Amino acid sequence: MGKADTILSIGPPHNGPQIAELVSLRRSTGVYLDANAISPLKMQQIAGVIQLGGSDLVNGGIIGWPAWHHDAGTTLHLSGPRAPEI
Repeated sequence: MGKADTILSIGPPHNGPQIAELVSLRRSTGVYLDANAISPLKMQQIAGVIQLGGSDLVNGGIIGWPAWHHDAGTTLHLSGPRAPEI
């Protein structure tokens, strides 16, 4: 299996920690973008797991209508030192 430069996690919020754990076990050295709707405490926990695995975390939040909606106006907000790379 190859390696990706960027991994994007968007899904049910309760799956965020499990996804981060799986990615961390792969020892990726890329960027991990977590755009799940989770609390700051949960994001701190995920950040610790991701950093132990060697990746850098970018925190994301999706605001707006679903992409299929006409004139969606959906925005992805990002934070973190490597956010400009996304």
